[in-house]
Amino acid sequence: MDTKPKRVRSPAYPAVSVKVALKKAEDFYEVEGRNEAFLTVALSHWGYSPTSGNGLKLVAALSSYGLAVVSGSGNNRKLKLSDLALRILLDKREGSQEKLQSIQSVALKPKIHQKLWNLWKGNLPSQANMSHHLIFDEGFNEKFVGSFVKDYIETIEFAGLNNSSIEGNSEVNESEEDIESDDEFFEVENDRPSVATASIAQAPVKLTSEEVEIAKYPVAKNCTIRIIGKGEINRKAIEALVAQLNLNLQLGIFDDETDLEE
Repeated sequence: MDTKPKRVRSPAYPAVSVKVALKKAEDFYEVEGRNEAFLTVALSHWGYSPTSGNGLKLVAALSSYGLAVVSGSGNNRKLKLSDLALRILLDKREGSQEKLQSIQSVALKPKIHQKLWNLWKGNLPSQANMSHHLIFDEGFNEKFVGSFVKDYIETIEFAGLNNSSIEGNSEVNESEEDIESDDEFFEVENDRPSVATASIAQAPVKLTSEEVEIAKYPVAKNCTIRIIGKGEINRKAIEALVAQLNLNLQLGIFDDETDLEE
């Protein structure tokens, strides 16, 4: 009998508060300004190595708040600050309501923040009640829920949303896309695919005249992965694919509540 305990995978959430995310965005701006930088360079600005898990989580958080735009693939990934981030960082007007509204906007961009705002608004319950809700209603891992609760409270307070409401419609549309760019693989921080999602389409995949099946690997019980390519397939392309998959693994994009059976 398999006695291996199931690993509870928390739903996607930003690893830092919006206060910390804006400080990291400011640190990046002081060095790079409006320019984009290779992801490895951006990580170095924050004191992280290119393969640092915490560094990649920070990038994912900046992306989920809408403060950073990531483009390219593999080792050519680049990061730059979004227009919204620049509007916040460069607004030096004292008591600027426009800046405050922009901060409130980014604070509620992550989908889990949207859900909690629609539930509680600025009248937050006790940390114990928040943790209970997150564990049993949102599926958080109890080992990590405490840090998220603290970050969420700091976000709400920093954005001036505690015991207040956003002007206009206070309900946040949970279906609204957080990041406009469709090449933001970091956005899966909010849209991480699960095994259930991946198993929806069971119909055979038909190849077009321009596509070719590169490989077909049985990798686990009841799991086979097909790699389909289009265009010139060479060593450089395969290396880029491997680098992309390794980076996605580091971000936990393919993680699910249970490990694949060996």
